[in-house]
Amino acid sequence: MNVCVIGAGELGSRHVQAIGKVKQPLNIFIVDPNSRSLNMAKTRFEESTNGIHQLYLLQTLDQLPKSIYFLVVSTNSLVRYEIINYLFENDFQIEYLMMEKFLFPSLLEFDNAAVLFENQETKVFVNCGRRIIDFYQEIKSLFQNAESIHFKVEGWNLGIGCNGIHFLDWFSYMVNDKAISISSSLDNEILQSKRSGFIEFTGELFGFTETGDQFSLISYSENELRSPTLIEISSSQVKCVINESEFEASVMKSSDNWNVEKYSYRIPFQSEMTNELIESTLENKSIGLPDYDKSMILHKQLLKEFLDHLVTITGKELSQCMIT
Repeated sequence: MNVCVIGAGELGSRHVQAIGKVKQPLNIFIVDPNSRSLNMAKTRFEESTNGIHQLYLLQTLDQLPKSIYFLVVSTNSLVRYEIINYLFENDFQIEYLMMEKFLFPSLLEFDNAAVLFENQETKVFVNCGRRIIDFYQEIKSLFQNAESIHFKVEGWNLGIGCNGIHFLDWFSYMVNDKAISISSSLDNEILQSKRSGFIEFTGELFGFTETGDQFSLISYSENELRSPTLIEISSSQVKCVINESEFEASVMKSSDNWNVEKYSYRIPFQSEMTNELIESTLENKSIGLPDYDKSMILHKQLLKEFLDHLVTITGKELSQCMIT
């Protein structure tokens, strides 16, 4: 059985590390033009492998087998569409495709990818992983009877361009994927991302549903007071405050006279998750990640906000936003 990771950088190599733990023998193909990235992925694979897999290090896509059971595309956003377009146009048969985010830098690529996927039997998912982590599932269960929720995230230099989709998808998960209307008030200063050639935003994102759910994400700039990442989720019956910087949570319920219960929690690394996703497919279980159509809607809403903001600042018509 063939499993492939395209893009063996920091995150891609963690996918490889996880795949080395899968309990069924695999042929694992890693593709990256950078030999240093391939060597890092190999090292991490060797740290975790149970010794039953075959590992292949490749530098070009045409070296891949035509039949791939599970494919992870963990490149930057600029080349992601080009890669998937190449694979499908050259008749690669892919059963499961998982893509990292931010998916694409242009609205057109989202639409073109949707057309590509319509003509394939491939099951396509986006790696917004909070949905499949026990802690976040437990938080959701606290609000399962809520008529509506308020969901607020705030912190210092959160990286709205890169990480906004994580929080928006979490909110979408909490409200059972209702339609969300998005708006923003982003700062005029455009930041350089820690990833060379890409940009970042600070400021605020807002969202709401027709049933009264509200979302806000506030990322303070480097010139403002540094603060931990705090998430506050509340309804008329329950309030939960999560400190993601310290992995601590406080829960208060009206049924308990709003007494505070404190919890510590742990979030698994990607190197502990991708293997479980693959094994879920082998057992015909749901992956639990959002599919492409679902995630595309949220991505496009965010991307439009970013592009509109850039046009306002620069006065130029832009088709791409350099986020990844």
